[in-house]
Amino acid sequence: IAKPGSEKVVRDSLGDSDPGVRLEAATVIGNMPDAAKQYAQQLCDMATSDGDSSVREEAWKALQSALPWLAPQQLQALADRFNSRDGLPRRILILQALKSQLLKAQRMDELASTDQSLADALLLIGDYSAAAQEYAQALQYRKDRNDSAQMISNLRDRRLEALCPALHSLAV
Repeated sequence: IAKPGSEKVVRDSLGDSDPGVRLEAATVIGNMPDAAKQYAQQLCDMATSDGDSSVREEAWKALQSALPWLAPQQLQALADRFNSRDGLPRRILILQALKSQLLKAQRMDELASTDQSLADALLLIGDYSAAAQEYAQALQYRKDRNDSAQMISNLRDRRLEALCPALHSLAV
């Protein structure tokens, strides 16, 4: 891929009709985070909808290698693609990368929203302790900003739900 003209070959190979070619292209790109960053959207498409499960997995691995270098808006868009129940573990990883980027940039309002989204996803997979921690961080930020009583009450309720798994099972 470092040779002149080879990037086009690899890029074109991501859309090849042969699953083996797509698999190899995703593998090559996954070993080069700069390339994975450039093809993040295409890798996401492959990871969510390729007809071959091994290609989907390899595309996900390649996409994962780029997560630390993607811009917050790219990460949010990717997280939104993994909203299904099956996609929650991947959504969580993407939201964790987004959280890291927002912390570095000190974008606290977006960070609080990301904490809440991350907590919601963690709650859905049954990781109650981690969900409670994320809700607590979002709640603290919202309280410090004197946000609406409704928003604060909602976060308190969600945190309580995470702290009391028995309540969650009754609600379902």
